[in-house]
This record gives sequence, structure tokens and C-alpha cells, in this order.
Amino acid sequence: MLNFKEHLAAEQKKCIFSTFEKTCDWRDPWGCTMFADQLISEENTEPNYKKALNVLNYSCKYGGDDPACQSAKELRKFINSKIKHE
Repeated sequence: MLNFKEHLAAEQKKCIFSTFEKTCDWRDPWGCTMFADQLISEENTEPNYKKALNVLNYSCKYGGDDPACQSAKELRKFINSKIKHE
């Protein structure tokens, strides 16, 4: 989702992670969708698929047509495909 991250310093990446984590703590749908994306990012040596699936439960607060929910559904499909191959 965030392709520009490859050009960021480690401290900037931590800030992005913390920001999405905090907004998800507040149950913001986009915050949770983006936090889930961070949890399974290729940059993580150990992607946390279980936690990502859990936080995606908050992404559809405003219904299935909400863009945060639509992105969450795609992310959930991706995670489930990864889990099946493990």
C-alpha cells in the first residue's frame, strides 16, 4: 500500500507504524486497515498475520462500501492466502 516507504529512514518508519497503531487503538477504520498492512509488511522479519486479521475487524465500521472496508477485505484475502501456504 505505501510504496514510498523504501526511501524513509528507520525512525520515520517507526513513526508511521506508531501512528497507525494509535489510530487503530481509537478504532479508526483507515487506521486499522493501514496498521494491519504494517503488521504484515515485507519489512517485518516476522509478519503478524493473526494480529493483522484481528485489527481488520474494526475496518468496516462504516459498512462494506467504505474504502477502508474494501481495502481491508482485499488485505484479509491476501493474509488468508499467506496463511494457507504456511
